Amino acid sequence: MPVLEHSTEEFVERFKAFATKVFLYPQIEASPLLEVRVGGRVVYMFDRLGPYAARSGDALMIVNPMLDSIEKSEVAEAELVVLGVSKLEGVGLVKHVEANHVVVEAKATLLLGVLDDSWRNIRVGDWVKFSSLEPVHGFFLRRV
Repeated sequence: MPVLEHSTEEFVERFKAFATKVFLYPQIEASPLLEVRVGGRVVYMFDRLGPYAARSGDALMIVNPMLDSIEKSEVAEAELVVLGVSKLEGVGLVKHVEANHVVVEAKATLLLGVLDDSWRNIRVGDWVKFSSLEPVHGFFLRRV
């Protein structure tokens, strides 16, 4: 299993350029899940920097789903679908690739964590379809 982060601080510093604008709904007391509108969809995200750092309203977050699968897509149109409360599927344009991480624009900027070697077949400019595991991880940066 690859190491995807060494600390949350290192992760945020490394990937903050790929944060996306979201809307945070009020957080339920002591819940590790944030209710977030991202890319026009509402999803629950595991709060990686909480508790209580994130406040409701417009914000910048690193949206970081861990993937079940990723492959090149013949469809070249962004799509983002929420399944259940915290699973994403979609199609997106690849903006950045590095070891075990693929950044896509799929109605919002997503930093996809890839747990196998499938990221090696992906290039910037490719269209990919992906499916995440639950829960989606969220790293709150700041209010906007």
